[in-house]
Amino acid sequence: MLANDNVAYEHSAVPFAPTHFVELSVYAATRRTSRQIYPLEPCQPLRCRHIRAVQAAHDWCDRDEDTRSQCGGDFAMRKHHLNAKLFDNYRDGPVAANDATDALAFVTVFDDVVQDHPRVVYVFRHVTNGTRMEQREFLRDDLVRRFGEQPLAAYLQPATLARLFARRRPRAPQRHARPTSMPATPPPPS
Repeated sequence: MLANDNVAYEHSAVPFAPTHFVELSVYAATRRTSRQIYPLEPCQPLRCRHIRAVQAAHDWCDRDEDTRSQCGGDFAMRKHHLNAKLFDNYRDGPVAANDATDALAFVTVFDDVVQDHPRVVYVFRHVTNGTRMEQREFLRDDLVRRFGEQPLAAYLQPATLARLFARRRPRAPQRHARPTSMPATPPPPS
């Protein structure tokens, strides 16, 4: 349950589907409307990178009968949808929420036919207050390195949220000195 009678909920999975994936929404009881908050388009960099890796694996697994049988399961039976955006992933633990900061967070594990299965933390702010919702994603290991091992709800405290959503300043372009042996202007054509 979130502020203002809003509820965060996870969509149900389709039984016997070739993949099962996380979808989260927020239901506003007073307006009787629902808004999907995960996954969002355009996708965040970690999710996009995983989608590309899954698509490459799907392409390989669907090349011919030999590769389909090597990949097994739904590939071998030609029942896989081959939509990399619908890759296997699951929520790891409960959704954390903080009414005071209007924020929520959860951890998902990216899975599927690729070898890398990262734990990714998604943090959202301005979830119910009517302003533009913001989202950030982080590898769980990176957050632990930055803030230490702590419960998910700790990332929703005001000071930590401010650090997580701080805009990084773009690096100023480096000015390279012109070599002294090179003329400042090209010579006139002869």
